[in-house]
Amino acid sequence: MRVLWRVIVKEFLQIRRDRKMIPVIFVAPIVQITVFGFAVNTDVTNVPTVLVDQDRSASSRELVYRFVESGYFEIVGGGERAAEVDRWLVTSRAQLGLVIGQGFAAALASSRPAAVQLIVDGSDASSANVALGYASSVTREFGALVQERRLRAAGAPPLAVGQAVLVPRVFYNPDLKSRWFYVPAVLAMILSCARRRSAPWSSSS
Repeated sequence: MRVLWRVIVKEFLQIRRDRKMIPVIFVAPIVQITVFGFAVNTDVTNVPTVLVDQDRSASSRELVYRFVESGYFEIVGGGERAAEVDRWLVTSRAQLGLVIGQGFAAALASSRPAAVQLIVDGSDASSANVALGYASSVTREFGALVQERRLRAAGAPPLAVGQAVLVPRVFYNPDLKSRWFYVPAVLAMILSCARRRSAPWSSSS
């Protein structure tokens, strides 16, 4: 502790001798942490999505609602045919196309697979993969809800059909916010740079 205390005293004496270093030591790190913590954001939310709902049923509208309600997708436009999605992606007005074909509700009612097509702009591979993961999760939850309703309507308990349920637990960053990754990294970088700057002073003293 005595050695650490001497180092602290020495650094404060050095700051007092060279007051020009005060902005560098205190102001610059605060500005950098603020900028990187709040301006640099790689979270994937409100993905611009173009909707092609050819079924126009209550089931298709509920699926679209669950996409929007998740907070990961934002409907920015619509079309009549799947081919129209391409111009939205090419002009960067949308990053994902959600296509619900005709017969979606009928397939659900008859216990047949009801396919939903996702057309994704893969130019940003990282964001595209995250958006696909979100979309797959929303679709699986919707399918599980439809199955549960069918079982209840038939008078069977929901546990009559075996299901594997994934219960994720995220340590240290439960909200998966990118700023909690960037801020500690920037802080370490600033401390490293500050240590390099102070190295000549330490050797001379």
